Order: sequence, then C-alpha cells, then structure tokens
Amino acid sequence: MLGEQGEVIGLDFTAAMLEVARQAERKAALTTPIIWQEADAMNLPYPDECFDGVTIGFGLRNLPDIDQGLREMRRVLKPGGRLVCLELSHPTWPVFRHGHKLFVRFAVPSIGNLSRRGERNYQWLSDSLQRFPGAAELADRMLQVGLKDVEVHRLSGGIAAIHKGIRC
Repeated sequence: MLGEQGEVIGLDFTAAMLEVARQAERKAALTTPIIWQEADAMNLPYPDECFDGVTIGFGLRNLPDIDQGLREMRRVLKPGGRLVCLELSHPTWPVFRHGHKLFVRFAVPSIGNLSRRGERNYQWLSDSLQRFPGAAELADRMLQVGLKDVEVHRLSGGIAAIHKGIRC
C-alpha cells in the first residue's frame, strides 16, 4: 500500500517503451499516477537506500549484466526493502522441460515473426530465454549480491517464477 506519501516510479531506457507504458496507465485509470523516467537499470539514477520496494517484470533477462542489475536494485533499496522479480524460467519436470526447450527454440521466434513479413526480429527472445538462469541459479545470484530471505515461487509448471528478496 502506498499511503498518502507513496510514489510509484517506472523506468525504461527507451522512450518508445515508456510511451507504451503511459498508454497502458491511461487505460487503467489509476488513482495514483506513475512517474515515468527514461533511465538505465544498469546504472540507476537514484541515491543509495531510497526505495522501500523494487520490482522488475520480464526485464531482468534483457539486461546485459544480470548481476550488475541486481546490485543496482539492491543498492537503491532501503534496509529491509524488498525486491520482487517476475521472470520467465525453465520448467523442472523432465518431459515438460524438454518440450518447453523445443517450443522456445523453434516456435517462439516463428510466432513472433508471423506479422513481420519475412523479418527475423524475434530470435532475440528465444536466445534470451535460453541464456537466462533457472530459478535456483537466479535465487543464488540474488543471495550473492546481498539480498536475504530469497524465496522462489514457480508458476505454470516452472515456465515463470517470482523471486523475492530483502535487502540486509
């Protein structure tokens, strides 16, 4: 809960994505406006220990250095502040995991490119999903950057996961 003094700040490093976010905000008719900023998650433009919470959804795997991004998010959290990350992951059930790998490798780029008239713009999505660490490894990396009480909640058979950690 934000309370009377709370603010929500959303950021992306591209102006086009910020415009998409602003449009979604207008459609949602929120009671508390979001402050949108163009910024780099690898070098957040905020002082140390200034946020009660930090969230990232389906963006961590797109950072050039996941650990640096996690360190930055931890840096701006107040002691006791929470980081919550929603990200795609790797299923743990063997048969489901194998089918998911094939789907990600072949179907995801093809589906993404259906409307692109022969362009191959969506291979990056498949590549980023294959490179991204599994849920257990991401939890370990969160611990390594100084978060504690890290929890993992797998969703949809492990296709996605919510990671939560607290700044020491």
